[in-house]
Amino acid sequence: LQRRLLQRLCFDFGALGLAPQLAQLAASHARGTMWELDAIQDLLHALTVRSDATDGVGPPPPMAELSLAISAVVAGPYLQLARAQRLLGRALATCAQTWLLGALRPGERACLRSRWGDADALLREALEAHGRAVDLDTAALRSASASMGGNEAHGEVAQDCAEEALAMACAGGIGSRRAALELGRSLAALGEFWHSVAYVSAQLLADGECPLIVGVDGEAAANAALDTFEDAVRLFRVASSDDCPIEVSRDYAEILLGYGKVILCFFEDLDSCKVESPLEQALKLYEELLGRSHPRTCHLRKVCLHI
Repeated sequence: LQRRLLQRLCFDFGALGLAPQLAQLAASHARGTMWELDAIQDLLHALTVRSDATDGVGPPPPMAELSLAISAVVAGPYLQLARAQRLLGRALATCAQTWLLGALRPGERACLRSRWGDADALLREALEAHGRAVDLDTAALRSASASMGGNEAHGEVAQDCAEEALAMACAGGIGSRRAALELGRSLAALGEFWHSVAYVSAQLLADGECPLIVGVDGEAAANAALDTFEDAVRLFRVASSDDCPIEVSRDYAEILLGYGKVILCFFEDLDSCKVESPLEQALKLYEELLGRSHPRTCHLRKVCLHI
């Protein structure tokens, strides 16, 4: 009931100020139950959408506490669940970004140091989690394609994992398309990770530092974010069908939003080559799915006005 209230009141109707408190209440009541992972995912989503819609204005979220909680949950029965690995990767990356930008709550740095040592180690663990999610979803797509009589030779001629996935999604049935969508979600989460690394690198560079985060510089991270989001967008488009109308889904809108942010921050020249930018496409979907007056729609409209 609490999760349904959170979905309707906060996410659907836009009462984002209430979202973190309701999500925390639902997560505490779901602890130790089969709904625990879903409740924690709702909490992370609530913190993210509130931060996005308010441009980060407001009290910092308890990222250290949340990251430790998610790590403990995912280490249990959800270890082989790609969705859990995506959740872990997102939480750890957000926590590390907050750490590197000096925005942690008092006392959180010592807590995180005792568990991970430094922010780079935290980011490396986040990257490993995203890698596991992609591997799990790729294996699931291959299995779905094989069960539908898909042509396994696609993997021999594919240039990379994404090309192989696109081929299997095209050749397979509804099971393959659904598996392709899950892989698209994991690729989008990985794209978010690289965007976070690129953003932090740019901020530190502006302060006179020249960091290598998880062994790469900001330019390499931005290129990785762009490439990964492009693969995610392609998978969602290929997997769309009459049985699976993804073009009007919130997930696709979220992926377009993330893709558009990467272009806006690091590749503005690409937007000038497009008839309609990914952010403008995301805005149309937000208006359709959430309504023109929803806080997230209004925030995105302001961003699009400055493109």
